[in-house]
Amino acid sequence: MYNKHKVYKHVVFDVDGTLIDTEYAILHSLQDTLKQVCNKTYNLEDLEFALGITGAAALKQLNVPDIKATGILWNEILNGYKNSIFDGIEELLQNSIHSDGIINLFSDADTEFSLFNEEFL
Repeated sequence: MYNKHKVYKHVVFDVDGTLIDTEYAILHSLQDTLKQVCNKTYNLEDLEFALGITGAAALKQLNVPDIKATGILWNEILNGYKNSIFDGIEELLQNSIHSDGIINLFSDADTEFSLFNEEFL
């Protein structure tokens, strides 16, 4: 007989942009970085393409001359911004964990791996 209610021992969530709202920090820090590096102020709407791709890929599309150095600066500026948890996520996680359950949290945006490593453009 088919059981339509599966029981999972583990649930894995992507943190960046799924549990944590990073859009504001990413876009504003990129805007700040480009102001310093290129002496140009970009509209936030013009930078939205950078969401969901690597930082290096975004900087390449923006024709930034030194992707690695700019990426390092972007990361420093980004670290000055605070991210927030999306509304309802804390309650969702609290209500989803049973005494024998484990939740694994990870981010696919490892700084050296995806943000600045030109090998992954």
